[in-house]
Amino acid sequence: MQTIWLKAFENLRIPKSEQFSPTIDTPEFGFELQCPNSVKDIQIIECMNEELNKNSQCLNDEDFAQNLALSHLKDKWWICNEKISHELFQSDYVSKAYYFDQVILCARQYHLLRLSNKFLIQFMSCGINEEQALDNLKYFLLHSRKIIDYLTIFDIALRCFPNADEQFLQITVGCANGINAKQYTTSMCTNYYRLISSSGQIRQLPPKTDELSKSVSMVHNNISFFVNSIMNLIEFMCNDNAKTFVRSNTMLTLYSSIEQAIAKTNLNITNFNKLHPIISIINYLRFVHSNNEEHVIIEFEEFIIWYHRQQEDILHSLTTINNVIEYFKQSSNNKQHNTENCMIKLKTELYQQLLEAKPDLFEPILSKIQTDMNDLWRSSSKIFNVIQHQTNLFDICEYFFDKSIDKPEHDISHLFNDKIRQFEKYLYHYDRENVLKQILCDRMFNYLTQKYKKDKYSIILTEKCDRFIQNIDHLNFILSRLNESTIIEYLLLIVFTKFYAHIYSHELYYEKENEKLSTINNLFNTEEQMISSTIKLYVKKQLNYIMEKDGSKNEDNI
Repeated sequence: MQTIWLKAFENLRIPKSEQFSPTIDTPEFGFELQCPNSVKDIQIIECMNEELNKNSQCLNDEDFAQNLALSHLKDKWWICNEKISHELFQSDYVSKAYYFDQVILCARQYHLLRLSNKFLIQFMSCGINEEQALDNLKYFLLHSRKIIDYLTIFDIALRCFPNADEQFLQITVGCANGINAKQYTTSMCTNYYRLISSSGQIRQLPPKTDELSKSVSMVHNNISFFVNSIMNLIEFMCNDNAKTFVRSNTMLTLYSSIEQAIAKTNLNITNFNKLHPIISIINYLRFVHSNNEEHVIIEFEEFIIWYHRQQEDILHSLTTINNVIEYFKQSSNNKQHNTENCMIKLKTELYQQLLEAKPDLFEPILSKIQTDMNDLWRSSSKIFNVIQHQTNLFDICEYFFDKSIDKPEHDISHLFNDKIRQFEKYLYHYDRENVLKQILCDRMFNYLTQKYKKDKYSIILTEKCDRFIQNIDHLNFILSRLNESTIIEYLLLIVFTKFYAHIYSHELYYEKENEKLSTINNLFNTEEQMISSTIKLYVKKQLNYIMEKDGSKNEDNI
């Protein structure tokens, strides 16, 4: 290291008598850095990081990318003669010192001021490869921005849990010491995930077990430490130990910020969904206590203690969610809070989160929502989003409308997955008041109105006219034979017919020239079935709505 500094002083033309003097004003001394010119190099590394991550070969070959990054740094390093280059890039001691300098500077550049130098050095010593400093440096050169994203999570967490940096080191570095063990040996079970080495693989042990058979292989060795550390932070935030540190007046904001920061990393954090109900519960408490943060913190601490005793995650099953709801019902009764609306919101969010975490509980969750409160669906837009995603309902709706098919029930059946079949049975057996069917039709109709713009209405009116007429007959037919396997087809027919009638109303009002307008007019004048009468009533309402919105009176068309 002294050789490198001597070369640096020589380049700066500092007299020998003043070399290594504490009076020398260099940026490195302010950050407790060890290598000269580290401050200048951080800019070079950041530009290089962006450049390499745009290189297609680098994206496909990690080893090539890391070696190329190191080569670029050698080319640009300001005291790069053969001797100095050898010192920096071959000596583990110097490479490690330079690596830590860059980690610290990068963290400060992105304002991660709560992470001490000690925390950064210990965390990043374990983070990639403790024994080979040059590998650490190469990984950092290529992925410095990603590493900052990982460190940001812990910087935010220290705002929520002040003075918990030692605990964070225990649940991150302390739970990864098994990586360097040549052979796995059992140890005391902990409440956190642990990384171990077994048969040349890095494996992750879940909390509260020492059984190797329950461990999972960590495929991406370079990021296994970061994944394990973030998962343990989540465990810490949901653990009763966390109650000691939660003292922030912006607790909900910070928990949400941590959630967003974790999502941004795109890492496979398998316990990520444990955070969602915790945030929903904090939000519930804020509404109940009218944003009185002191009361929120006290009741949240009480809940965390109770929750930790249950030995099961909130999103383990419907039973665990019911237990949480009952806990807060008793709590609100004791404190005489008016919590009905807040409780409905909490219920729907927990059901939605369970539906995302446990897709196999699709049908029981739907039944539970219906049983709990008939009107709960109207407060459940997020649940509908999950249902739509799991059933591909909007994709089926678009396909159904796009295709000119004579027998839609045969043409779309191959698109029906198990979830949509379960959903169909649920609609038939439980939605007796048609509340859910109506909401679904409205959502699919709105989807089509956003998908197809008004400048396409004339084309659609022409191309779909015959299909519209067929659908009216088919609606009458299917309505008389409605069963648990025809509900979705029935709803799709309604949405198609409603959207086409919407287009017809628009084109009729603005007197567009289209021969199909006469065809539909004649149909309405001759057709006497109930469905036709319903469509005519809808068209009349649409014309009135357009007239009021347009501000003109074209009553001849009404």
